Amino acid sequence: MSSCAYSLVASGSIPVQSYQGTMASQSSYGSYLSQVSSSADLSSTPRDVAHVDMLSNNLSTAAYSQSSKFGKYSMRTADGKILLVTPWFPHGVLKTDVTLRDEIEAFASMLQLTPEENSRRHLIRSTVQDSLKSVWPAATVKVYGSFAYGVSLPGSNVDLLVEGLGAGLDDMKAALDRLRESGLVIESSMQNEEAGYAKLNFTAVGITANVSFVRGSSTARKSVSQMRTLLEKFPQARTVFAVARLSLQQARCGDATAGGLSSYALLVMILTACYTCPTPDDSTVLLMDFFRFYGEATSALYVEDPLDPSNNLAEGCVRWPQIRSIFKNSSMSLAKWTGSKVKSGYRGRSPLSSILAYDGLWATGRPGQVQFFSGPSSSPNPAC
Repeated sequence: MSSCAYSLVASGSIPVQSYQGTMASQSSYGSYLSQVSSSADLSSTPRDVAHVDMLSNNLSTAAYSQSSKFGKYSMRTADGKILLVTPWFPHGVLKTDVTLRDEIEAFASMLQLTPEENSRRHLIRSTVQDSLKSVWPAATVKVYGSFAYGVSLPGSNVDLLVEGLGAGLDDMKAALDRLRESGLVIESSMQNEEAGYAKLNFTAVGITANVSFVRGSSTARKSVSQMRTLLEKFPQARTVFAVARLSLQQARCGDATAGGLSSYALLVMILTACYTCPTPDDSTVLLMDFFRFYGEATSALYVEDPLDPSNNLAEGCVRWPQIRSIFKNSSMSLAKWTGSKVKSGYRGRSPLSSILAYDGLWATGRPGQVQFFSGPSSSPNPAC
């Protein structure tokens, strides 16, 4: 069994990581998906903790053909060369020229928030701020999480923090009433003496917000400056995050409230990998190292909070066995695109399309409407 241990230390952001193990024998990704979809109850899993430019001119003469089994498109140039066409390569690129690095960068670029999408997220923050003034005049509403770090995907929720509530949460009900009057739908809410939470849907702009209410100040905002600093040091962590995060979302393993892995925990794991990766400025190497290491980790996961070493960011991640399997099989799938197999004519479509479902991205170019991952067949079963 493999083992790993790591910690992204707040003082110096220096990880401590050890690794031992051997990758299991390779199997097809389709076989893996069918195994995962029929997996046993998650709660019964052993808890061995691991501390842890294109060719657009050719398109006019290209021919389309669609496979009924895979639902994917293939194209050829006028002289018979194969073109890869995906949402991140919409104009097509010669298959002989495609590299995983190019795909990762094109994919991450496609998923960057547009100015309009950024504005919508700022709008919901200001709406919440204005709505709460009559209840808590001194309260401030701040953004934290992936949007504040600059790594938010188009379909991701916005995390908001409401601080300075004065006497406390006695007026929580009145606050929720003000939010409703502002056009926000309260999907869920809870509170205790010290803190509160509400999930809001701003239907006018199609954005969902996770709002945390605290009496005084929170450490959540402290992570923003730290993560921004680390992302400036390791810019390729952004691109790797986009791939890993969407793969979890498609497998329904990206929601921490449903036993998945939070975006913050995933980002900490990727940034930790940057310190042990021999070339973290190479997105290909970083992605492969990340998938390989965590795909061979032990059954459970401990992701140390840089601001509080006693806090496990992966606490409650009961889907870790499925997530680990996703990472492991992604590592094996991507490994087929290295070495001699490409040179000898490996017939797979492209590196990223071997681990990501993208049919739903054609409609909007955004993962908010992407179909949940169902594997290479038409089976509706999710990965986990």
